[in-house]
Amino acid sequence: MNKGLRITLKVLLTILLVVIFLLAGVKVGERLFFTGFFTNASTEFKIPGLSEGYIPQGFEKITLKDENGEDKVHFLACGYMTDKTSSSRVYLLDEYGNVVNMTNLQNEKGEAFTGHAGGLTYQYTDKGNYLYISGSKCLYVFNLDDVIGGKSEARRIGKFEVSTLKDGANADEVSPAYCKVFDGYLYAGSFEDAANNYATTANQHFTKDEQTNLSVILKYKLDPEAEYGISLKPEAVYSTPSTVQGMYIDNGKLMLSCSWGLSISKIHIYDLNKIESSELCKTDTALWDGEYPVYFVGGDNYITTIDAPPMAEEIVYHNGKIMIMNESACNKYIFGKFTSGNYLYGYYYDTTK
Repeated sequence: MNKGLRITLKVLLTILLVVIFLLAGVKVGERLFFTGFFTNASTEFKIPGLSEGYIPQGFEKITLKDENGEDKVHFLACGYMTDKTSSSRVYLLDEYGNVVNMTNLQNEKGEAFTGHAGGLTYQYTDKGNYLYISGSKCLYVFNLDDVIGGKSEARRIGKFEVSTLKDGANADEVSPAYCKVFDGYLYAGSFEDAANNYATTANQHFTKDEQTNLSVILKYKLDPEAEYGISLKPEAVYSTPSTVQGMYIDNGKLMLSCSWGLSISKIHIYDLNKIESSELCKTDTALWDGEYPVYFVGGDNYITTIDAPPMAEEIVYHNGKIMIMNESACNKYIFGKFTSGNYLYGYYYDTTK
């Protein structure tokens, strides 16, 4: 081996070692920085599709019958694609994160739907089983049976327009970033981060006891007789903090997943019973098409906050853990591939206390 080749190989080896040490340092640094999170969390499973350009967003728990008729927990996960030309997709995962089915989403014409697929939830009714996916100023509606039945494509059957003010073209609308069905209601919430060009409209801003919230959750009653199984108008409004990406309710605890960019994710937890029994917010303006009770999330109904790694998206509660989907390891961002971002983590939290 000549001298020049030996020098070249030594340089390449040195660079490789430096990269390995840097990556190891990043992982160690993350574990040290988020010690409180990782010492109380378990690695659940690897997030699917990350090497294919999939950007994880929505996450939901669903119980399905197996071949023996026994109930088995599964998960639904959805997102859009980095190239913005491939179909957004929904994964059906078993309890251990194994892919049972992957469904490409289509619009009403049967063409590839490449838009933003945000949070997702579902509802069973006698007139149809619906899958709802958060989109621009609406919930996109699909047939749930297409996804859980193993089909490779699901055609959109319509849109549920989130409530607007009365004056038509000048209406202020909520663009839902996440959604969840609980105990006969559907909740659809907006995302606010004005510093990064995600400002909400003024009718979503509420102040109580010198605290101001800039986004909302709208609460709709489920109605199997209504189109897409949801009442047209909300029954209540919840005034929420900024940067909410997902929500879940368990044992009267409202959990909100909040994140933006490389900042620390926050899982805020509130006492829902105190929220709904507290004094209502006052407003002088009509909210959308009428007046609704407005419950303020914060203040004396706040319980605690859990710090988590960046880019937490939707959450569910399962087996005593807050299961956190995140998008940091997708091809759009990359950095999460060198940290914990490839995996879904479950943070132990007792909602009964």
